[in-house]
Amino acid sequence: MSSSLSVYLLDVAATRALVGSRDDQLLKVISDRFGDDLARDDNYFSYEIEQGTLKAYEALRAVVHGGPFNSDEDRAFSLI
Repeated sequence: MSSSLSVYLLDVAATRALVGSRDDQLLKVISDRFGDDLARDDNYFSYEIEQGTLKAYEALRAVVHGGPFNSDEDRAFSLI
């Protein structure tokens, strides 16, 4: 078993402003830049997705659009 930690320096106010911003241009940039990572995560969590959890992009879109949020803690991309 292994683990890792990635640390990022963010402007907290600017980051919080993205939640619920409905910024489709932001989603496009993220999708273009990290599309392979999102697809890899979807593949890794394919069983959970088959059981009804959101795909990675759908979870990201829910955050940017302010919901709806999935509160089921057993889901791969639970947002609460």
